[in-house]
Amino acid sequence: MKPREGIISSSMGDEFVLVPVGDAAKDIHGIVRLNDTGSFIWKGIEQGLDEQEIARRLTQEYQGVDLDGALAAVRDLVRRLRDAKLVE
Repeated sequence: MKPREGIISSSMGDEFVLVPVGDAAKDIHGIVRLNDTGSFIWKGIEQGLDEQEIARRLTQEYQGVDLDGALAAVRDLVRRLRDAKLVE
């Protein structure tokens, strides 16, 4: 899994956004805002980490998050990102 070509991530003020450019902008209109957890997961995707490793790192970053809950959150967001054509 990796970000689709033409998707740029950026912090805009206190928000983290995904912006399609080039050919990606033909399929994806507008920007996608991610919360803190979503941006953490996105950065893991950019690093080439798999879902299991991203979930493990979430448990280290956020107190009280267990591995099963973190993995469910990662899988849910990855599914939505794929549906939105943001990741391959």
